[in-house]
Amino acid sequence: DENQQVAAGMKLANIVDFDALQVTIKVDEYDLSSIALNKEVEVTVSAIDKKINGKISKISQTATIQNSVSYFTAVIDLGMDSTIKVGMSCEAKIINKQVTDVVTISMNALQFDNNNTPYIMVKDGESKPLKQIFIPVGVNDGIRVEVKEGLAITDTVVYKKIVKQAASALFASRSTGSSGSSSSSSTGTGTGNSSSFGG
Repeated sequence: DENQQVAAGMKLANIVDFDALQVTIKVDEYDLSSIALNKEVEVTVSAIDKKINGKISKISQTATIQNSVSYFTAVIDLGMDSTIKVGMSCEAKIINKQVTDVVTISMNALQFDNNNTPYIMVKDGESKPLKQIFIPVGVNDGIRVEVKEGLAITDTVVYKKIVKQAASALFASRSTGSSGSSSSSSTGTGTGNSSSFGG
């Protein structure tokens, strides 16, 4: 209001630079070694179904402790995009390792024996029983995992879905795989947590 007195340090207004939007994410202390200044980050804005690339411009030097969990904050600079609105929720994904032209399968298809050795069940003909194949695995993105050898893209991997508990068949596929950390909206773990845009 006009002529109203304000105390020192009181916030008068929020000024947003829409040409220089930023995202602030939480980084678990154990994931801190996976991020660095100027490292590229893929940011997904679910509300507008859009992926935008950004770079880490700042990493906090002091941890914040919440529910006995320590985390740091990192700021991601984004380019100008008129479709993004301040306050939208987003998910940040930082790629730590990347492979191309590899065979991948669903993480749900991966099983482990008593020695923690990964294996899969492969369909071997129409009337023959399923065949157990031990496989060396590589990078994963939490959804699909790289199979380094022992599986062809023409093989059919059989597994049981966790949710419906029904047997399903899945063809192995050749694709680009990556290993990184994506966000979690309720915990402080993971390289990126759900965040909001700000200027």
